[in-house]
Amino acid sequence: MTFFKSRWLPYVIAVPIFAFLFFLFFYPNWNGKVKIQDGNIKNLLNYANSDFRVSLLYPPSWLPDTKKGGFNGNTLSFTGDDGFFGIDAISGSEGASIDDVVSNTVLNLYGSDPTISSTTLGGMEARLIIPSEDQSPERRSEAAVIARYPGPVKIGDYIYVFFMLYGDKNHLPDIAQTVQFVGF
Repeated sequence: MTFFKSRWLPYVIAVPIFAFLFFLFFYPNWNGKVKIQDGNIKNLLNYANSDFRVSLLYPPSWLPDTKKGGFNGNTLSFTGDDGFFGIDAISGSEGASIDDVVSNTVLNLYGSDPTISSTTLGGMEARLIIPSEDQSPERRSEAAVIARYPGPVKIGDYIYVFFMLYGDKNHLPDIAQTVQFVGF
């Protein structure tokens, strides 16, 4: 019996094809870079902060924002020519509703009539805040997502119950899709 008539021929052909397809579709995730299909951000870098117990992906052209302070030597915000993001935590009682926290946090930071919609962030209930047109120009079209942490988080000497991701309104929804809470 010759090799070409062998029952192994289909496997010899199929295995390299499947290996190539696997590499083609999953390789970006192996090196910490992903592509968000419907968004405008591609080839993202990983940002992880063990104090805030969060990780997310951001554009590789963005650099640490040296104008803003960090915490424990970790940068809390990044900026680039086309956008920015930052993280923060909000204290509150464990029984506080996310809507109360949003209304107390938003005040006039996002204009007189921001759009607030329900969403999820890292699998947790969240609110996406998109600024209204009359937002202060200094805020640079800043939007935000606020979510309840999966559990209380001690950062420094304080306990925090809510996590806040803020950034320019064009990139924030895509970055928010990549948020993961870690260590819970």
